[in-house]
Amino acid sequence: MRSPQQHGEPFPAQAEQPHRPLNSPYLNANEAVQYLRLGSLQALYRLINEHQLPYGRRGRIYLFDTRKIDRWVESSGVVEMVGKRRVG
Repeated sequence: MRSPQQHGEPFPAQAEQPHRPLNSPYLNANEAVQYLRLGSLQALYRLINEHQLPYGRRGRIYLFDTRKIDRWVESSGVVEMVGKRRVG
């Protein structure tokens, strides 16, 4: 049997993120940048320093819990501001 790559087909979605555990709420710094739709890692680190974005560390690795990030976004008023702009 031939692999998808031999047929010129893309790999299945699971192959794109082989190191990410399934159903894990934790993100690494690069994933957190994408999750929050930030422009760079520098922007993420600035949020950590200035706005106390919730995070944890395991050694030198920053970890971000999506549940805590979601609560942080909701409590910061960003969601309500966007909603008010669309209505008004």
